[in-house]
Amino acid sequence: MVVEIRTSQDLLNLLDNNEEFRRAARRALLTDDLLELPDLVREMQQTQRLMIQQMAARFEEMGATMARIDGRVDVLSRQVGDIDGRVRGWELERESVAKLLPRLAREYGVERIRAVSADSSRSAVRVSYVWEMRFEEAVEAALNARRITAEEEGTLNRTDIVARGRRGVDGPELWFAVQVSATIDNRDIERAAAGAVALRKVSGEDAAGVVYGRRIAGQQRDRAEELGVAVMLDEDGEQG
Repeated sequence: MVVEIRTSQDLLNLLDNNEEFRRAARRALLTDDLLELPDLVREMQQTQRLMIQQMAARFEEMGATMARIDGRVDVLSRQVGDIDGRVRGWELERESVAKLLPRLAREYGVERIRAVSADSSRSAVRVSYVWEMRFEEAVEAALNARRITAEEEGTLNRTDIVARGRRGVDGPELWFAVQVSATIDNRDIERAAAGAVALRKVSGEDAAGVVYGRRIAGQQRDRAEELGVAVMLDEDGEQG
């Protein structure tokens, strides 16, 4: 079919109405690169969508990683806090023999008071090897004779300081089961009370439960009084 084109409007009408002519005109007027441009744009758009999806997945993965790191940091912080608390407890325990024994001697009226055992795994307190072995042997003998139970032996093994003194020059001995803690809690009090009971069975002598630390709350002080456990605070101690 022959189409006569006289004016520019005739050309525009032909371009609008004839798809075949329009494609032919596009091929004639545009380079191959320009003809491929729409396809390239679509490919770029698809690539962009894929990149966005990959970045979103990566950020999500990084978020999960950061959450794990935060969790580990929290655990490490708690562990450091626990270690710091234990170190402070050990420092207090190291100081307690020198500070506490003279006070026990004054308040209980005993002489020649000395520590006969201390938990070396949790304390740098150094005690006489002979005295420590005598105490351990006495505990073992009491266990073998069934004067104490295995649980009571464990209580004595976990007691921070075991000390003994004598009432007067030739008077009876008095034993002490001492629990040392920066902040005294119910567990310290109950362990001191149980330690005193076990000491009476081992020694055949009187024994007192004592808690020693820097602070104690009113509720715990009431619990100590209820169980007959003496509360002693060091110079920095304060009642909560």
